[in-house]
Amino acid sequence: MAAHAPGDGAHRPTRARRRHRWAYLVAGGVALVVLAGAGAVWVHRTSGAASTLSACGDHGSVPADDAAAPSASASAPSPQVRSGTAVDSSTRASRHALRRMGGLGFTQGDQPMTLGSARLTTLFRGIAATGATIVRLDLNWAAIEPSGPDSYDLTHTLAVYRAATAHGLTVLPVLTGVPGWASSAPGGCGPAFAAFMDRASPPMLAAGVRAVEIGNEVNTTGMSPQAYTHDLLVPGARAFRAAGITAGVTVGVISTGLAPARTGGGTWSPPDFLRGVYAADGGAYLDAVGMHPYSWPDAPTADVAWNWLRGATDVRAVMVANGDADKAMWATEFGFPTNSDRGVSDAQQARYLAVGARIWGARAWAGPIVIYSYQDLDTGARDPEDNFGVRDTDGTAKPAYDVVRDLAAAAAAQGEG
Repeated sequence: MAAHAPGDGAHRPTRARRRHRWAYLVAGGVALVVLAGAGAVWVHRTSGAASTLSACGDHGSVPADDAAAPSASASAPSPQVRSGTAVDSSTRASRHALRRMGGLGFTQGDQPMTLGSARLTTLFRGIAATGATIVRLDLNWAAIEPSGPDSYDLTHTLAVYRAATAHGLTVLPVLTGVPGWASSAPGGCGPAFAAFMDRASPPMLAAGVRAVEIGNEVNTTGMSPQAYTHDLLVPGARAFRAAGITAGVTVGVISTGLAPARTGGGTWSPPDFLRGVYAADGGAYLDAVGMHPYSWPDAPTADVAWNWLRGATDVRAVMVANGDADKAMWATEFGFPTNSDRGVSDAQQARYLAVGARIWGARAWAGPIVIYSYQDLDTGARDPEDNFGVRDTDGTAKPAYDVVRDLAAAAAAQGEG
C-alpha cells in the first residue's frame, strides 16, 4: 500500500483523545463518550484511535458497574513469559534513561499525521521554540498495516518522526490503533503485534526513537488489563527491546497513558488497571508508567475524586507495592481547554498549567510532563477537544504560552544542574 499522503483523508484528526469523568461505550465501531457533571451530560461521538484498541483481547474480564478491582487471584491467566532474558525484564539502564529523559513536551493528537511538510515544519519549529524537548506522535498500527502484513507501510510515519527530530525534538511514539484484521490473525493480536513491532522498531530506532508508549488510554476502551498485557504490552516490549539490543542502544517501554476513569462498565480506574497489569505479570515489561493526570474542569489543587493529578499518588502506590519504586511515571498528557463547553478562561489555563506542572515536578518519581496541546484545532468551537492549545488556531499565543516557555526553561536548567 502506498504511503498515506498528508491531508488525503487517510488520517483524519480524532478529537476525543481525552476522557474526563466519561462513560465510554463502543457501538458499531463508534465511541459514545458521555461526560457527566455539574448537572450536564455531554455526548461526544468519535471514531478515535483509542476505540480501535478494543479490536484486540478477550473482554470476558470486563467488570460490572462499580465492581471491585480484579485481584491477582481473580485475574485472567497470566501470559506465558520466558524469564531470564533481556527482553523480558526492565533493566536499570532503561529505567535510568527514562528518568534522565526529563523536560517538557507537547502532544497534538493525531493532527501531525494529516499535515503536509510545510505545516509540519511550522508546527515542529514552533514547538521547539518553546524549549520543549519531547513530542508525542502517533504510531497507528491500523493505518500502517490496515489490511494485513502485506499492506505494511511505515513511510509516512517515519517522515513525520524525522521532521520532528530535524528540529531537535525527541519523538515518543504512542500506539493509537489496532487493525480489525489482527484479532482474527493466527494466534490473535499478540503474535500479529509482535510481528509488526519486529518490523517497525529498527527503522524507528534509526530515526532516533528511544522510547515507546504502548497504548493510549486503554483503560477506557473495554480491553481488560490482562488482555492488554498479553496482546500488546508483552509482545510490544519484547520486540522493541530486542531491536534495541541489536542496534546497541538503550530503549524504554512506557505503559499506556492511563486516563481518568472509574472502574465499571468496561472502564478501569488508573490504579485498578495497573493492578491488573501487574497481576498478569506485566510489570517486567514496563520501564515507566504512563499517566494522564487531568483535573479539568477543576483546578489542579481541587480536592475532588476526579482530580487525577492528585490521584496519581494512588497509581504510584500500586507501583511501589509491586516492587517498582525505582521506575518513573510519565505524564504523557496534561492540559486544560479554553473558552468552550466546560472550558476554562485563558488566564485560568495559564495558572492551572503552571500550578499543575509544579505539583507534578515536585514528586521525586515524576518523569516528563507532556502538554496537550500546542495549538487549538478550532479556536472558539464548542468542543473542548478543539481548544486545548497554548496557541489559537491562527497562531496567536495564549497566556499559557509564556508559562510553558518558563516551565521548559526551568526543566532545562534542572537537567543541566
